[in-house]
Amino acid sequence: MSFPIRFLFVLMLLFVPVSAGAEDVPVGELSLVPPKTDSPVAARYQNHAPRPYEGVPSIAVSPSGRLWVSIMTGGKDEDINNYVDLLTSGDAGETWSEPLFALDTDGPVRTIDPGLWVDPQGRLWWFFAQIYDFWDGRGGLWAMVCDQPDRADSPWHAPRRLCDGLMKNEPLVTSEGDWLMFVEHWDWIRKDNNPPEWFHRPDPPLGASVYRSTDQGETWNYLASIPTPKEELSFSEMMAIEKSDHTLRLLMRVNSGLVESESLDGGKSWSAVHPGPLKNPSSRFYFARLKSGNVLLIKNGPLDVQTSRRDIIAYLSEDDGETFPYKLELDMRELPSYPNACQGTDGMIYAIHDYDRTGAGEVILDRFTEEDIKAGKLVSPNSRLHIIIRTNCK
Repeated sequence: MSFPIRFLFVLMLLFVPVSAGAEDVPVGELSLVPPKTDSPVAARYQNHAPRPYEGVPSIAVSPSGRLWVSIMTGGKDEDINNYVDLLTSGDAGETWSEPLFALDTDGPVRTIDPGLWVDPQGRLWWFFAQIYDFWDGRGGLWAMVCDQPDRADSPWHAPRRLCDGLMKNEPLVTSEGDWLMFVEHWDWIRKDNNPPEWFHRPDPPLGASVYRSTDQGETWNYLASIPTPKEELSFSEMMAIEKSDHTLRLLMRVNSGLVESESLDGGKSWSAVHPGPLKNPSSRFYFARLKSGNVLLIKNGPLDVQTSRRDIIAYLSEDDGETFPYKLELDMRELPSYPNACQGTDGMIYAIHDYDRTGAGEVILDRFTEEDIKAGKLVSPNSRLHIIIRTNCK
């Protein structure tokens, strides 16, 4: 059986069409209907198709080195026509497939904010949000899982809804074996402050929350909220590390930029957010521990200066995130944003970000090593910067 036919057959076994019964669902509940999982994708979703908006990329690498990228696209900006798609590369990012999936739901439900993560069992998780209108007060974090991400034609489990809210970044696995997801619930109502009948009051409360799984992702349960002043609530986009003393250190986006919070009990409770030594615009960053034990930070601009969305720079810490003496400049232009990264079993770091979402719409891959960051330039033979995965087609 040829690859396209075999792959389509597997998908037919795994997925039920989204249209089944959707016409009977109340308007306010349409975002609870599983998204369409078309594969092979229709021509309108392929890489050459028009895409006036493109951004919020995520990346993961399988145990054997296969790269996976998901991109939020569709629509003219962040609107009800957004969807997410999934591409793969078997040659370290030099070439990329057509989208294997395009998770799309006809407006006014939009599918947004993808996140990719390879868990300790080697499974690939594809997180995404499904929301009615721009924000319906409830949101919804969904996930699809692939058991064998080393293969481009691997089957995927059907999408399942994990909780309210949404999440753009990878979970944290603690030394106790808990999996922690950092979920955000937006504080947004239409400008007239008169929410429509389909608007839901969030539970748990607005803002930044932590969900925990103690059974390797089978179930996720609300664990705690991170105390944040209401006037600072924004798109939280949290990431955390566990320090050598087992304190959890969390960085979080707020309206004024970047703040921190700490947990001394494995995530059950958190300090009120507060400014720290690191600065960033109100935008996403990347903050995680590498296989060496060192800490990687990718953000806009200098460590202690709050800039606009410009100058994506990778920083490295060898002292548990206390200082970041090494840096590698990745994209020193105006308008790059939303870095995300992963690390292969060979130590290669793969970083991704977007540039000029409604203009050039570039999604850019950089691959480099810790040695490159320490040198401040590429010194590793297989490293390469500024690989353009895809651009806007208009």
